[in-house]
Amino acid sequence: MTIAITNARIVTADRCFSGSLSIAGEQIQALDSQPVALACRCEDCKALQAFARDPQLREQRFRVRQDRREHLQRQIAQHALDMHHVTDRTGSPQTLVCRKTRENYRRQCRQHGEDVAAMHALHALRITAPDADLARLAAAVERQPQAVEG
Repeated sequence: MTIAITNARIVTADRCFSGSLSIAGEQIQALDSQPVALACRCEDCKALQAFARDPQLREQRFRVRQDRREHLQRQIAQHALDMHHVTDRTGSPQTLVCRKTRENYRRQCRQHGEDVAAMHALHALRITAPDADLARLAAAVERQPQAVEG
């Protein structure tokens, strides 16, 4: 296994060369659905979870009291759901409007791009570095207790 350390992260060539578009073992999803499991089981949270999981829906409106809207907003923030929300102040009760975004997907794509660049750098090192240097680097990394995300 060829290993390099970049930006305080350990990148393995085996992972980069695996041929799958994944980050830390998770497939990158471009779908408009999110695998989310909200701890709260109230009816509003069940509806929010169903919306987050449904790839066909891009927007959901929750016409509920202020305390229930605030509860949903806390759930969205707490679970880092990939959506924006605004309050439509017409009518009573007012409506929480949630729209899915692809910010997490874009962030994962940028990370994947960085991983691919690191893979190319590793490949160049593998070609130019003597095997003894690579073995020393791999041994040093294996002695480290744990990789630190940067």
